[in-house]
Amino acid sequence: MTRLDDYISAEQLDRLRKLARSVELHRREHLELKEKFDELATAIAEAGPPGTLTAMATELQVSREWLRRTGRRYYRSVIRRTKDGRMLISMPADNVTAERDYEIRDKASPPNVLAVVKGSSLLDARQEQLEAYLEGGEHLTNISVVDVSHLIESTKHPTVAPGTEPEV
Repeated sequence: MTRLDDYISAEQLDRLRKLARSVELHRREHLELKEKFDELATAIAEAGPPGTLTAMATELQVSREWLRRTGRRYYRSVIRRTKDGRMLISMPADNVTAERDYEIRDKASPPNVLAVVKGSSLLDARQEQLEAYLEGGEHLTNISVVDVSHLIESTKHPTVAPGTEPEV
């Protein structure tokens, strides 16, 4: 494989690097602004009377469907619990964004949110599991199910037993 500087000029390579940094910076800024917009739009739509979403879409000159998706909560549901207490979610390979927050939900009705984690944590858990599968042999084949027990346990708030509250 040839290196880029073997067939493009140093100026082109430098410009390419600067543009790549600029794109990454703008992508991060875009995600931050989108999260702020999503939070505010969702709060307004939930607090307002029926028709608020349509009124906002008209005012902002965007489609109602696009605006409706702004408040969408991303989640993964626990699809199975093992005998040893592990919680497994279904996670296909290509639909998790590292920067986005995901709710891990129990499939009860209404859904119970067990934890909120970054997509990068889900991707890391999947990668660790895949590496363990490679070491574990051929009998491990279900790569679309990921154990998230450690993520749920690490985000729980410690509970204080009655009568043992800390002194203030």
